[in-house]
Amino acid sequence: MYSYGLGAVNELLGRLHTSTPDSVEERGWQVGKPLTKCLEHILINEVLTDVTFNIKPSSTDKEDTKVSAHKLILCARSPVFEAMFAGGFVESNNEVVIVDADPEPFKEMLRYLYTDDIELKGSNVLQILYMARKYLLEELAAKCSHYLENSLQPNNVCDILKYSIQFGEEELTKKCVTLFESNASTILESEGFINISYEALLTILKHDLLDPTQEGSLIKAYISWAEARKKVENKEKTLRDILGDCIYEMRFFHLTPEIFADIVGSNTILTEREKNLFFLSGLTRKLTYGEQIHGLGFNTFSRCFRHEMQPGCNYNPIQQFQFVGEETISLTVTKPCSLLGVSVFSGHTGLKHDVDIELKEETDEDAVSRIQSTVTSQELGLIPFFFKEKVQLLPEKRYTLTAKPPSNRECYFLQSGNRCYTFMPPFSGNINFELRRYPAY
Repeated sequence: MYSYGLGAVNELLGRLHTSTPDSVEERGWQVGKPLTKCLEHILINEVLTDVTFNIKPSSTDKEDTKVSAHKLILCARSPVFEAMFAGGFVESNNEVVIVDADPEPFKEMLRYLYTDDIELKGSNVLQILYMARKYLLEELAAKCSHYLENSLQPNNVCDILKYSIQFGEEELTKKCVTLFESNASTILESEGFINISYEALLTILKHDLLDPTQEGSLIKAYISWAEARKKVENKEKTLRDILGDCIYEMRFFHLTPEIFADIVGSNTILTEREKNLFFLSGLTRKLTYGEQIHGLGFNTFSRCFRHEMQPGCNYNPIQQFQFVGEETISLTVTKPCSLLGVSVFSGHTGLKHDVDIELKEETDEDAVSRIQSTVTSQELGLIPFFFKEKVQLLPEKRYTLTAKPPSNRECYFLQSGNRCYTFMPPFSGNINFELRRYPAY
């Protein structure tokens, strides 16, 4: 314990009044700096540190890296560090061994804990995201996800998808799969695809909104992936074992007999019975074969293009009226297809819309699907709303779409709209969508 007499205090004050230090060293490194800069200084210069992280290298030819820090600051920033240092664990000692991170990303993560600043790069973002999840640093994880979303390219999407699934980043996973929709051929030929994880493969295969004309190329790429995995990891396993549930998400049912024979005719990813069923279904297109294939667990749903339908129309601001109640249209299609959502016309900008949209079969009172949403229109025109899951529309049925907008809504009469719209996909014949007022008059 230290004690200072009044004389010593007066002497110190006298020195402060008479001295005019010129250098930072004489004034003290803390002077004139904000808190974050001071904290960064004590981290970098290891001022009064009380814990050391011993980072083990990923390769045996490198030495360990030691980084010192302050338990108090780490505990204040992360509940995981608090449990480590204040919960009686082994880590409550003064040294912690790190085996799942490289030195530079770990140092950058520590710097974020001290300063709230992070420098993300392609070389460190995945490891920092992993550590953010490990140490429950939610804001840092969000920054990493945002960086990855803005960095998505066909040449890196396989790596990002693998980690987004591993870390439970659902929105990032969706963006990865969406990129796959329009870049499948490029991604399948990339180096990253051979090293993609099994979970990422299965996620892609379960996605229905892929180019159906690329199904053969997709299956070939998956077989190549399994062959490469077999050589490296487990030579005893069959290709079927390595592909696992991926087999059942491949759309063999929609391949032509020629493409089917070329892809699976000489390998063992399917049993002889399965090959016969798929081949016969391709030749005859009989529904009974499809039912048997579906009964074996195979996905028989056809993939489809995402196509936005916005028939042009004109509106006249003078022809305006107040609308009360709900509005219904009737919908039929000439071929099976999937409906992802609908668009609602907005006559004002900056207006909040509470929309309730129901899709039903005309002969059934129960809703097939429903949209309940609130959105603020940014401009005059159509506002898109999406169902939670795609809805399959069949040609032998008639559907109704009912919108329940806010009461006393200002509306416009629309002119030159289309009652029938034709979608011309490149892989099959045209699909006609016919709309009419319900009930008809």
